[in-house]
Order: sequence, then structure tokens, then C-alpha cells
Amino acid sequence: MSANGTSNRVSTLTIRPALLADVPAITSIFNHYVQRSVQTFQTTPFPESEFLSRFHKIKEQDLPFLVASLSPLSPDQDVPLHDGTVIGYAYFSGFRYPMGAYAHTVELSIFLHPDHRMRGVGTALMNWILDIIRTHKPRPKQGISMPDASGTPAKPDGVPEPEGIREILCIMSVDVEAPKQGMELVKWYKKWGFKEVGDLKGVGWKFNRWIDVKILQLRL
Repeated sequence: MSANGTSNRVSTLTIRPALLADVPAITSIFNHYVQRSVQTFQTTPFPESEFLSRFHKIKEQDLPFLVASLSPLSPDQDVPLHDGTVIGYAYFSGFRYPMGAYAHTVELSIFLHPDHRMRGVGTALMNWILDIIRTHKPRPKQGISMPDASGTPAKPDGVPEPEGIREILCIMSVDVEAPKQGMELVKWYKKWGFKEVGDLKGVGWKFNRWIDVKILQLRL
């Protein structure tokens, strides 16, 4: 899967499924925001083993995990010379996994290398990951049937369970030091149909200040 290359055509941006080999680069990007931003409420850097576990868990749920990579082009054939340098990633994770009733709801995460923000990389990742979730409709794989009073899993009531993912949530911190106090990012999500559905006031404490959170939701 390829997005538009850069204007001078010395490299090309490619969106592809994440590989195990990408975990170190993914971890490095995330830890930049841990240490320098309120975009994540994580306050201590993740080891690579944490993202390796997350990678396997997302694959187990049959959900997409994508990376954006920048690859140099062959000067004579105009094709990528290798898999490229990871400059961003996006994935869906089961919301409150593994609670079964949430099986049709996922949470979206997108992070970009700080040197490649505002260059269309996030837009390319968002376009691809939404296309995958709409086109391939992965079957939710979390939880089991609710047991009845005896502890036996409840029998189907004749109503078939819906297929695929129905709701996408984005739970984002409000960075008052970002452009327009973080509202530019909200506006960006709304381009894809996300709507503001909730506000959590002062629920985060990082860098010696209280941080609000917005909940955005997209129904497929």
C-alpha cells in the first residue's frame, strides 16, 4: 500500500502492516511523546517488550496495526530500495478488552515521528486504517457469552450478533500548548466524521499541570 511520494521523488511514503522488526522504531516514537508531550498520559518510557506484547494482542484481536515508512527510491527504476524508515504508526485496539459487550467498539491510536508531523503522514495513515476497518470488517475477538445465574454461558436468543466493528473511539488529551489549545487536532479528526461525545475535566496530571480529555466517536 503506497501513499503519494515526496515532491522531489527521492523517497516514497508507504503505508503497510506493522512487522515485528518495526517494534523498536514504534517504541522510540511513542517514548518521544511520553517524555515530551501530554499526547499520552504514560509518564515513564515503555520498553520494547511492552510494544511487542501490544503488537501480538492487536493481531490476536484481528485488528489492523499499520506503519508509515519512508523509503529511498532507486534512481533508475523509481521503486523503493527497502522497507523504509518507520515515521509513524496507527492501530485499533479493543475498547476495554477483553470485556465482551464492548467487542464491536475499538479505540484508535495514531503517533508520528516529531520530524514528520504536518506533512500528510497522519492523513495517509487515517485514510488507510479506516478503509481497512470498513472494507474487511474484522470479527471482534474479545470476551465470551454472558453467563446466567448458574454460571453457564447464556444461550443465543435468536438475534444474530452484529458483524465487524461498529464504533471507533478516539480518547485524546487536550494540549493547551498546542495550536489553538489543542482544538486543531479535534478539527482534524472531525474531517473523517468523528464527533465530540464527552469531556473529562482535569483527569490527567503531567508536567505539573492538570490536563483535560476529549472523547470523539465515529460510527461506521
